[in-house]
Amino acid sequence: MKRTVLALLLSLPLVPAAATAQPNRFEITPTAGYRLDGTVSSTDRFGDSFRTDLRFDGSGTYGVTVDIPLAYSLQLELLASLDGGSFAPKQRLGDADLDFYQIGLLYQWGRGQVNPYFAGSLGVARLQPKFAASEDRFAGTLAGGVKIFFTRNVGVRLEVRGYYTSLDTSIDEVDSHGDRFRRRTNQGLYQGEGSAGLILSW
Repeated sequence: MKRTVLALLLSLPLVPAAATAQPNRFEITPTAGYRLDGTVSSTDRFGDSFRTDLRFDGSGTYGVTVDIPLAYSLQLELLASLDGGSFAPKQRLGDADLDFYQIGLLYQWGRGQVNPYFAGSLGVARLQPKFAASEDRFAGTLAGGVKIFFTRNVGVRLEVRGYYTSLDTSIDEVDSHGDRFRRRTNQGLYQGEGSAGLILSW
């Protein structure tokens, strides 16, 4: 009898940990963050060609992430991340949106309130300049972060994510003299982002 009571007393500290353990569940997470500048090289064609840097300005972002359980530590992840930026060489070209729509996998560890994770995804980036037609480009991301649960159903998600966008884009413009020229990029665009989100889990 004494041994049974002793065993129960020793197991009491484990009860709170078990109560806060988070099984892999369906999660939807609205997010907000900031995406950093990204730079590519481009070629201006006036008859004679010359190269110049083309910068996509950093901007605030918002979006939503949906995580669907596949195994205890593995989730299928659907990601939409939207922003409003601008292409800016020596003179400003104008506003543009660069939105990402991705599908990937997330692996997390930890069975308590705090769950670190890393994730990767592939999909498309939709480039929508205000001065030209929108285009879809191949894109991918890598991410790392942590999920912190306050209750069984509510938590926060803190994340850093790197974005790659394949750019092979031509933009026709008219200069101040009325001459038409074409600006062409044929590189990848790399950007980093920090974000936070509210996890709703069930």
